[in-house]
Amino acid sequence: METGKSDRSSQLHAKLLTLKADDLPPPYVDPRVAALVALGVVDFARSEGRARFAELAALDGFDPGILEDLEKLADTLNRVVDAFDVAPRAQAVVTVPQELDLECRARRDQLASLLSERAADKPGVSAALQRVKLAYGPIDLAVDLRALAALVERHEVDKELPVSTRALAKKLEDLLISHDTAELREARRALRRVWAVFEGTYRHLAELGRELFSDDPEAMFPTLDAIANVERTARHESSSRAPASLLVERGLPASRRTGVSSRRMRAMRRPIVDAPPVSLEVMLHSHSESNLWLGFSQDIAEGGVFLATYGAHALGTPVELDLHINNEDPVRVSGVVHWQRPAGAGDDLPAGVGVRLTQLSADAAKILHTFAARRTPIFYDD
Repeated sequence: METGKSDRSSQLHAKLLTLKADDLPPPYVDPRVAALVALGVVDFARSEGRARFAELAALDGFDPGILEDLEKLADTLNRVVDAFDVAPRAQAVVTVPQELDLECRARRDQLASLLSERAADKPGVSAALQRVKLAYGPIDLAVDLRALAALVERHEVDKELPVSTRALAKKLEDLLISHDTAELREARRALRRVWAVFEGTYRHLAELGRELFSDDPEAMFPTLDAIANVERTARHESSSRAPASLLVERGLPASRRTGVSSRRMRAMRRPIVDAPPVSLEVMLHSHSESNLWLGFSQDIAEGGVFLATYGAHALGTPVELDLHINNEDPVRVSGVVHWQRPAGAGDDLPAGVGVRLTQLSADAAKILHTFAARRTPIFYDD
């Protein structure tokens, strides 16, 4: 039995090594959450669902080794995400050029419109269109371009748009990771390889599970698209004390929770400067130098506000911000200075500080989400 397991592990490892990471798309679901869901599915298939899966295996309709494969891939995915979280970062600020941003948004709208008109009743289309409505930030934009392109191709809505759309998505993604360190580039390659194999294996097992347990509403075999939708919905309902991915994880079996990742721990840290908060006013509109900023999570609760200023504010300084968005009444939020951008740093971007939000009401979150959907936030991956 141990030899069989070793053989399967060796085959998985060999398969991963044959993949060209640069040709693979990045995950479109939080990989840690997807891995935890997969481990829960494996647990169910080996316990409550064991009899039905065994019956299917006896009919040569199921290879039980897939459970071992998926468990191994999920565990590997978690280890890769841990490595990704601790890889050194250049702490660079990226602003998506307006021309590229508008081109990507226009293409996303074009694909969504085509699918709505010609394939609204096809599998996966409705969920994808719903995700687009909840999207904001450059990562969501790239993810949606790839997802919509795949649906257009799968349902034969258009032959040429998918190819050019993937190229456009890659152009945006390459910009966002243009300041990667060598360690981070290697971590991303590993993540893409493992995700590519994990995604196909999970899809296969989940489809079998939904067929086998179509009469049992308690048996959960969610699609990855459904998990992505839950994440985006949770993101809109999150606060800075509860990032969206944590809200999703809380719905998983306690035995499968791995705790908060290193980046999420940093997202919830307290002010480190023992001083009264600094009160500041910020003007946010379509052309303001100040803007919102997001990281790879695309969760405003793990991001914040970039304040264009020449004022000196030490890292960790607590601040109270009055945000004047499009000249509306001010929105009060609290945060800490999390990163700095000194004058003359290049890229024609203004000097200023990135304030990570630490307290955000539900009403304020909705206002910021709306603004972020209309103007792409600055990207800062820490």
